[in-house]
Amino acid sequence: MLAGFVKYKVQMKRQKSVSSQEFLTKKFKELYELPYEEREYQFQPIIVVFDRIADALMSKIKLPKKLNAKLEQKINSIKTSIFSE
Repeated sequence: MLAGFVKYKVQMKRQKSVSSQEFLTKKFKELYELPYEEREYQFQPIIVVFDRIADALMSKIKLPKKLNAKLEQKINSIKTSIFSE
């Protein structure tokens, strides 16, 4: 019971700081300083998550350059087939 209350207090404190005027202003400034294409990309969270997972996997796999390039090409083709509109 006490652990749940402590977690609740921590979550409420975090929620209060994340929704503060200063935090939101800082995040919006960071966002609008990006070029238009990058901003557009950041508003597509599924693609961003997919790219981060793919990058993490590519950084862990050590392959020769040719195989690495082919793997990247395959990942990009999968990405375009999944997320093409």
